[in-house]
Amino acid sequence: MRLLKRLATLLALSALLGLIGCSSVTLAYNQFPLLAGLWVDHYLDLDSGQRSQLKAQLQALQAWHRREELPQWLALLRQAQSALDDGGATADELLALERGARASVERTLQRAAPLAGPLLAGLGPEQWRHLQKELDDKTAEWREKQSPPGGPDER
Repeated sequence: MRLLKRLATLLALSALLGLIGCSSVTLAYNQFPLLAGLWVDHYLDLDSGQRSQLKAQLQALQAWHRREELPQWLALLRQAQSALDDGGATADELLALERGARASVERTLQRAAPLAGPLLAGLGPEQWRHLQKELDDKTAEWREKQSPPGGPDER
């Protein structure tokens, strides 16, 4: 089972390597502040001042990511490509790739958390209720999709 997870990580990294030159990935990455802002606004129902604050925070996060994390990802992708070029990845190589990907996610979350604090602190009660409703709706949708045809009793 662990080997399957490692293989899935390697395949995901390989797919990223294949897509790195894809213009749609580049377009999405370049539009991160806009796309992420729309997604967050959907959940939080921000006012115009909060949207401006969020946009500035997302732009700062993106600038940091370009400067600090993209070089890390390029090194990780080169490492994955090298493992594949050598005829397949060993378990140790897969573990190293997974550790690198997890470390990147952790660094990004550590960087994003302080940026989110001021925005979250400024949310009003109606926005928190809106967020709860959106999360409840998503949970219900997930449960419906994951339930067998006979419902929870069949499960």
